[in-house]
Amino acid sequence: ALAIFVDQLHAIVAQTERLPVFVHRNAEGNAESLQVVLNPSRISLEHSGGDTPVHTVCVQPIATAQALVKHVLRVALIGDPVYQEYCRQLVGCEIEENNGQTALVLGYNPDNGTHKLQRGDNSEVD
Repeated sequence: ALAIFVDQLHAIVAQTERLPVFVHRNAEGNAESLQVVLNPSRISLEHSGGDTPVHTVCVQPIATAQALVKHVLRVALIGDPVYQEYCRQLVGCEIEENNGQTALVLGYNPDNGTHKLQRGDNSEVD
């Protein structure tokens, strides 16, 4: 349901690029416009158990839920032993990155949850 809502919100914002936007007044007499759709919101993420620190991000309201999930996975350290083992097993495997390029997983750092990759052009990246 959230994905459908966000898709519809994207469609509305795309339409405003072609159609005029009229300012309306709310019950208090204040002007309202689509500016509230464009202003970023602060979202605080915290683990439901344990002593994991709160992580706060600024998110554009029109950002997709998938973009938020990708960000959380990039910055959150997942301490689950099964997930950690999965990350270690990726070492030596060839993966496909989001941009479609393939890369060889050279190593895994459990302290920060990152993998070292070697791309097709032999460049290395964490």
